[in-house]
Amino acid sequence: MALISAALKKAKGYSRNQTLTERVTDSDKKKSKEDRKRFDMSRPSRGASERYLEKCGMTWRRVLERIETNDRSLGSINLRWCELGDEGAARLATALETNDNLRDVDLQHNQIGKEGAAHIAAALEKNSGVRELRLGNNHVGNEGAVRIAAALEKNDSVREIYLWNNQIGAEGAARLAAALNKTNLAVLNLWANKIGDEGAARLAAAVESNSVLHTLDITATQTSDEGAARLAAALEANKTLLKLYLSGNDVGDETALVAALGKNFALKEINLRNNKLSDASKDALRAIADKTGKKVVL
Repeated sequence: MALISAALKKAKGYSRNQTLTERVTDSDKKKSKEDRKRFDMSRPSRGASERYLEKCGMTWRRVLERIETNDRSLGSINLRWCELGDEGAARLATALETNDNLRDVDLQHNQIGKEGAAHIAAALEKNSGVRELRLGNNHVGNEGAVRIAAALEKNDSVREIYLWNNQIGAEGAARLAAALNKTNLAVLNLWANKIGDEGAARLAAAVESNSVLHTLDITATQTSDEGAARLAAALEANKTLLKLYLSGNDVGDETALVAALGKNFALKEINLRNNKLSDASKDALRAIADKTGKKVVL
């Protein structure tokens, strides 16, 4: 797992316990039918993914077989911390191409780089079932983000994508922004990527005319007043965004955010914790929260 800085922990409230889920045990067989639809192997591993899967009583052959055969009892798959790498991602992606039952695919913390991301993108162009794709804390980079964005334009099933801490910069953010209004994405999570003001501005331009996205997370993305000002302008026009996360950035008073929030009646929650807002701006934001019922985190 890549190191997550103290600043990011503070900005996001990061917790290892919030990230990991329980390892599957024999007692899990007694859980509800809905729980059994989730194939869960989320546990840190120091060995190769194949050895880890075997320790969990499952082999790649069995994993891929269940996906390739469209096993209807398999609604979601959690392969966090399995050290899949690009090779494992490629094998999984091939199986996903013809599967229309999986809804939730979690591949966070897996050392997946641009090559693995390219294979996943190719699968998304053919897959019509996946609704939620989690790729956080990998090494997708700009090139991988560009490939994923292009695939999303051809995919109408994915509703949520999590790409946090993936070494994505302004280029990758710009390509995702360009694709945004050609997709059905409701949640886009890019926190801890260095997209900067340029990336934030491109996302803001897309959000301005978007009617589907309801959650945008650009926490700890090196966004300052310039990028925040573009987001403020977008908020004045947008009528569907419900949650905006901007904590852990360099946002100050020169953003027009206060005025924008006063004019936007759709947004329900905004997180501006750990920025550079003055006490006066914070007081103004609290007043708006009291008046409108918005959740404003400062």
